[in-house]
Formats: sequence, C-alpha cells, structure tokens
Amino acid sequence: MAGRPHRIARSILLLLLIAAPSAGGQDALFGTRWSDPQQLREAAEDPSLTIRYIDSRTLLVNAPEDASEYLENIGLTVFFRDRSSASERHYIAEHLHPALAARVPVLYWKAPDWALVRLSEAEVEAIAGGP
Repeated sequence: MAGRPHRIARSILLLLLIAAPSAGGQDALFGTRWSDPQQLREAAEDPSLTIRYIDSRTLLVNAPEDASEYLENIGLTVFFRDRSSASERHYIAEHLHPALAARVPVLYWKAPDWALVRLSEAEVEAIAGGP
C-alpha cells in the first residue's frame, strides 16, 4: 500500500498549478465556456481578471467573488465558481486516476482529457510521495 500514492502520481500525466490564492482571499476561480475570441480578448484586457487556463471552449479565470454577472455580460457562460482556502491550490490533472478522484474534490471533469481539482499542500505531498 505504501507505493499506492506514487503509482497514482505516475498515472497523472500532468499535475499543473493553475491558481494561487489571492491576497486577502477575495478572488474565486470561475469555470466558463467561451464561443468567440472577442470574449477572450475582453477577459484578457480586464485588469480584475487573471486567466489561468484556456482550451477549445473552456476558460478558467480568477476574478472577484461577485464577477459572475460581469462574465456573463461579456458573453461567457459560468458553469462553476470555487474559492480555495489559504492552504489549498487548484490543479489540472490530465487523465485523472479514479482512485485519486475518489479522494479529492473534483470541481470539473472533462473526461477523458483533464479534471480540475482542489488540493491542500498536505494532499499534494501525499500524492507526490513526500514526507
């Protein structure tokens, strides 16, 4: 059983830090759908938004907690909002292993490609086989 976290870590092709907690904890991570490049331009030009990830139709962005209406007004469709604690981070895991998915909060799963998870520093150490 001691090798299990290591095997789980190896089964994840990429564990990428995408969002650090904001100063004062006022920002949230929003998952949105985009359909027009102009929406991405508007999001990129807004200094209150920090783009964390973009794929063919998904945009993950840090924004003030109350940004849902603004994001919708620029044409984005919000499908989740999440705020991490000071000791947690958001990660993208490619090909998320089912054993890990059962143990951690999965905020969004774009199966089979990638999933967005929220992990504490202790959980990251356990997955990576750290102390």
